[in-house]
Amino acid sequence: MRMFLSLMTVASMITVSAMAFAADIPASTTNTAQVSPVTAAPAAVAAPVAVAPAATPPVNPVPAMEMAKPVVSGPVQSELKDGTKIETGLDGSVTVVNVDGTRTPAPDGILTLKDGTTISVKNGNKVE
Repeated sequence: MRMFLSLMTVASMITVSAMAFAADIPASTTNTAQVSPVTAAPAAVAAPVAVAPAATPPVNPVPAMEMAKPVVSGPVQSELKDGTKIETGLDGSVTVVNVDGTRTPAPDGILTLKDGTTISVKNGNKVE
């Protein structure tokens, strides 16, 4: 269908050009040949016109997701390698939770948790 419309457009342009040219020739010229509009289709068929695809926006890679950090709303309880339970507060305080449930400030030094993580404590507070 597109090819047919292209041929029709070309034929129409040739016809209009021929008619415009014929209108420009004065009647007093010695050439008495009549110019008739060209209505025949062109002998060669033009190759189809390639249409460039629509430009697509560049693809931005999705940034790597970071692991969500747990939201701590209160003290975190942990267990030391020797089985002693400790509690780390939001303010950085470190307390030892005794068997009877009482809490005392953790002693100064490096405390090692069951998972191997170490916590430095000075004056009952976590030292970074």
